[in-house]
Amino acid sequence: MEPAGFYQNAPPDLSMPSFIVVVNSKSGSALDPEQWKTFADPEQFPVWIKLDDVDDIVAAINQQRPSGQRCRILAAGGDGTIHAVAQHQIQADATCEYAVIPVGSGNDLARSLAMPLNPVAAWAVATLGPVHWIDVIECTWDDGHCLATNMVTIGNTGAFLRDLTPEVKQRWGPFCYLRGVVDVAVNLQTFHADIALDGGKPEHREFLNCFIANGRTSGGGLTVAPGAKLDDGLAEVVLIRDGESPEIAGLVGQYAVGDFLAHHLVESRQAREIRIESAEELPCTVDGEVFTTRTLQLKVRPRSFAMVAPVLGPAQERGVAAS
Repeated sequence: MEPAGFYQNAPPDLSMPSFIVVVNSKSGSALDPEQWKTFADPEQFPVWIKLDDVDDIVAAINQQRPSGQRCRILAAGGDGTIHAVAQHQIQADATCEYAVIPVGSGNDLARSLAMPLNPVAAWAVATLGPVHWIDVIECTWDDGHCLATNMVTIGNTGAFLRDLTPEVKQRWGPFCYLRGVVDVAVNLQTFHADIALDGGKPEHREFLNCFIANGRTSGGGLTVAPGAKLDDGLAEVVLIRDGESPEIAGLVGQYAVGDFLAHHLVESRQAREIRIESAEELPCTVDGEVFTTRTLQLKVRPRSFAMVAPVLGPAQERGVAAS
């Protein structure tokens, strides 16, 4: 039986890759490229791309990438940055591998990868660490298509989490957006959709939020899918139904001991393919990128994304990020 971690090592490649460093200057705690260069050898890391718009990343990488050579792309930013870099994988070949240096505000994929959240420590792993093949989720909706590396959300999540304090998130976990937990400047809405898993019959659901998880956390470390593994070929589908204040007494204790998925307001299943249809526009996010749609098709692409991550110890196998 596999441990509670998430990857198998790729066959070792002892050749030295070329490096491309992508720095998103708009990430929450991004360093200037000149600051990175104080500890990065300019001969080993000659190509630096500083971008103000993540939509330009794919074109910039293609312009700078040595053709046909093993290339490691270091993405210094948050979940939006690594999401944008992941889109390069759609057209890249097997010689490309990717690493995240977490300097964003959320860094949720980095947490599931057990990357150090200290940028200097993460730099060492990103440049010298082993490659692991992880799943991605292929997302298709009314007028869009992309790969998700960490999380797809549907519902109130995006607007609600912006108004929550770190203390509330830590205390209430995934239940922090139930009615009555905290006063926020958002009117919670109940959404309706037909959800079909793995080609099965669509089932009608009403929910406040729906998470389709590859990684374990969303919103900057909020654990919503504690059982998610990045390389098991499955997405965790977690629905949070509406609830009133009397119903949520005692949820703090359940979240603390890790059994919140058993609560009657929560529905959790696994699937390789998910189709969601609604008569109304659904507010969605893919790795934090916002859009709306009435139909959403999701398909797991197993172990198709070469990511750098540290060798995991016992605590990290439980999804605890290194520090």
